[in-house]
Amino acid sequence: MNSVVPSPLSAAGRAMLIKLFVAGLLIVLLTLAADVALITQEGLNSPVNGDGPYYIGLARSLASGHGYRLKRSFWPEQPNISRSPLWPVILSIPASLFSNANDNAILRFTGAALHGVSAALMLLLTFQLTGSFVGGVLAGAFLGMYPPASALATTGYSEIAFLVVVLAGL
Repeated sequence: MNSVVPSPLSAAGRAMLIKLFVAGLLIVLLTLAADVALITQEGLNSPVNGDGPYYIGLARSLASGHGYRLKRSFWPEQPNISRSPLWPVILSIPASLFSNANDNAILRFTGAALHGVSAALMLLLTFQLTGSFVGGVLAGAFLGMYPPASALATTGYSEIAFLVVVLAGL
């Protein structure tokens, strides 16, 4: 006789789902508070490192309806193939909503928001794999307070977008 054992998340009752939701929300808020403190310390509009300027350039192009083009390149009128599209597509949402905002601020706050989401998703993934609420909360909080993840999120790097996609199981 084959019996299917439900996963911890699908077998969780209403009370546990509420606990997971509240814990996830608190982890997101804690992560955002830490990241906003880092952003404030570094300077909201100070230049970002790495490929951030290229990614926000692509995001601005997408948000303005000009496609996947990078103005600061050898071929500004041709579609750009030097950067993967995940981070620019995500950045194009706040770039279109806040068209007058500073590019560095968009990179930093979008990274911080995704860092919070990834910490909440880590809570859910850990609970799903172990069935432990405490383990899930600790895993989510550790990711939210993990200094290298905060540094990547608040300085415009694209890795945080990849982390969200992987943790969401997309």
